[in-house]
Amino acid sequence: MLRLTSSKRALPLGLLAVTLALACTTIAVVFARLGWSEGCAVLRTTGWPCPGCGATRAMVHLLHLQPVHAWRMHPLVTGLAMTSFGWAIADLALWRHGLRLAPRRSVGWAVLLPVAVGLNWLYSIGRASL
Repeated sequence: MLRLTSSKRALPLGLLAVTLALACTTIAVVFARLGWSEGCAVLRTTGWPCPGCGATRAMVHLLHLQPVHAWRMHPLVTGLAMTSFGWAIADLALWRHGLRLAPRRSVGWAVLLPVAVGLNWLYSIGRASL
């Protein structure tokens, strides 16, 4: 799914993905600690979790090096975060040599991602109803 390309000017995409994820998690945690966030509006309104419910808590568990707890909170975000972290490390190592890992354009991603989000959402609904 990833291919090795030669590019001296391009920034490592894996590092950018991890940086963005950490920034979003930090903002969400700060907002929650300051009382500016009241949690998921979908969950409060309908009683059903949204596809993103548990994602921030999963990232916090990962930052505390608790991958099992993170996986229980939100398997999709945990898997994506761990994959992105590996990608970032590989990207940094290759970037020094003028190479980078770039995702291939494929229809598979267009099908796989919505299916993964749907399955994760069913998992969240099942977990909430227990």
